[in-house]
Amino acid sequence: MSELSLYEPQAWPELLSPGEVAAMLRLAQTTVARWCEQGTIEAVHAGRVWRIPREAVWPMVPPSIQASWPDGPWKEHGANG
Repeated sequence: MSELSLYEPQAWPELLSPGEVAAMLRLAQTTVARWCEQGTIEAVHAGRVWRIPREAVWPMVPPSIQASWPDGPWKEHGANG
């Protein structure tokens, strides 16, 4: 899989791994995994792995980047701002 970009949310898969989210947000994978366990970010526990819906990642994207994608796929979900 190619590297995901905060600037191209339309290319994100429907479900992301904690590692993918961590790489995009430049965080430690353990931080994102802890968020999953604590319920800080919406996530699904599938067996031994966590999967995070792309819509749950969008609110974590810095506002300056969100502003460059005003009509993004999550606008109708109210996640933008």
